[in-house]
Amino acid sequence: MLDKGLIIAYLSSIFTQIESIIRYLFLHTNLVIKKGGGCMLNGVTCTVSNCNYWRNGEHCDASAIEVNVDGNGKVASQSQQTNCKTFHQK
Repeated sequence: MLDKGLIIAYLSSIFTQIESIIRYLFLHTNLVIKKGGGCMLNGVTCTVSNCNYWRNGEHCDASAIEVNVDGNGKVASQSQQTNCKTFHQK
């Protein structure tokens, strides 16, 4: 028969390790936790209010963003030559 106290101690140790990993990730990446769960990129703004990922305050709610150069190029000389492939119309 399994010892309940031993199981609880083991699970507590696992949860402590998971909590440490999560804290490390959020301290050393650009992610923030959203209210209600999930995460989003910190400091990414967006003015496209009809995008599914747009939130009040001009925040992008996507967990990852893909931006490409128009015409499948590799170099842009101005922002108008780029586009957000993450855009998803509401």
